Amino acid sequence: MFRLLSVSAKCMALVMWLEPAAAATESVEELTPKQRYTTAENLRKSADPDAAFLTMSALAQEGYSPAQEKLGYYLSRGVGTAVDMEAAARWYEAAIAAGRDRARVGYAKLLVSEGRTGDAVAQLEAAMARDVDAAAPTWAEYHYFQKFGEASDVEAGRAGLLEAAQAGHVRSMGIVFQGLKSGDVFEADANVIEANLLAVARDPENRDGGRAAEALVKGLRGNADMMPEREELLSHPLLRGKVRGEETLWLASEKHKGRAFWTAADEIVANASDEDFARVLYLVSRVDKNAYVYVLQRELTERGYATGRRSGLLTARTLNSITRFCAAQEITRTCRFGPMRSYVIKEITKELARVGSGEQRADRP
Repeated sequence: MFRLLSVSAKCMALVMWLEPAAAATESVEELTPKQRYTTAENLRKSADPDAAFLTMSALAQEGYSPAQEKLGYYLSRGVGTAVDMEAAARWYEAAIAAGRDRARVGYAKLLVSEGRTGDAVAQLEAAMARDVDAAAPTWAEYHYFQKFGEASDVEAGRAGLLEAAQAGHVRSMGIVFQGLKSGDVFEADANVIEANLLAVARDPENRDGGRAAEALVKGLRGNADMMPEREELLSHPLLRGKVRGEETLWLASEKHKGRAFWTAADEIVANASDEDFARVLYLVSRVDKNAYVYVLQRELTERGYATGRRSGLLTARTLNSITRFCAAQEITRTCRFGPMRSYVIKEITKELARVGSGEQRADRP
């Protein structure tokens, strides 16, 4: 028997909330476990992770193995709760004990993150023996990227990825495509894989469309002949926001030069989500330092710091504003090494994202 988590305070609160609601709606047909599972996942995807965790926890406690597997994922990623790898492992183990072999794949990923590569390989190979769809591609990917440490077999991983890609596994197709574009050796035609990925991305019914679009926009970076297709892919509704922001910025850097890029970068950063803001602004600094300063001047001005005229140059007033911002955020020890050092820029962008444009105002001089 596996030692499972006791019902948390969150779960108890959920039960207390549900009981009177259930009593008041006896005429409403009770949801099935599968429907409750779907409800939890919809809550997670609609940016209500706390409610998702409550719902999934209650369902897992009742012994529903798909929920036990998913709760392992929630706990390992901190979805609606603090990250707890030990608890995540116990829920994965519970799901496996209940006969849910596909949980071995998620459990293997957790084991790799904990450095238990031998146990991870064993879980994946057990899943492969039971014909779990995701097991072989994951096994191949982890060998290829040497995530199994000394036990990694890159050639076996390469062969496994190619086999999975040829069988239509979209994630493997993406890895092979990007590998070919970066000069790696796969016995495959990049044009064929590109066409297959594009077909997946353009299929509105394919749930892997966003993944295919991501592989393409990354693999086609710098390809001027494919700009129309890249712009099309960047508008894909399932493309991750982080990738959309970064690749839109790279595309803008190819289309615009000088001040035209500064303006484009400024708009991209302004439209970035809170989650992606810091990464996108940091990427601006990698592409064009003056564009970064130009955007930074607006961001600081919006927070009440007087940077002077927006010039894209580190003027005395801009430097003074950066110094004051660093002091206000208590990161002066990092900032003193120079505002254009990459690790300093990372810290500044992180603090800008944390503070937000309207939450803190500096006194204007």
